[in-house]
Amino acid sequence: MEQKQRNKARAYSLKYNYGITVKEYDQLLKQQGGVCAICGKPPQTKRLSVDHKHVPKERILKKKGLQSQLRANVRGLLDWKCNTALQKFRDNAKLMRAAADYLDNPPAKKVLDNNNNKVV
Repeated sequence: MEQKQRNKARAYSLKYNYGITVKEYDQLLKQQGGVCAICGKPPQTKRLSVDHKHVPKERILKKKGLQSQLRANVRGLLDWKCNTALQKFRDNAKLMRAAADYLDNPPAKKVLDNNNNKVV
């Protein structure tokens, strides 16, 4: 009985928070090959999180039962690390590209490489 209640709670949560069904979640997971859409790793201890575009007045949409508008914002399934990373960058693609450029070309590299060539 406990598993049945968990399944019911999961179905409600997916519908209420994202406007999708368990079947749609499973289809999305299958489409992604059972792995996170960003890092490509399978889920470890928890299911993959539903990633969605955060919109103003999201709470109002949920309260009014406007799940069709919520489901339009679903982007994919992510593990908690990738999902948290997007959140830290405030879902800002420009900021994330700047972070990737920073990782590819850190400013300290030029300074430290130049100073390394000089004999003190």
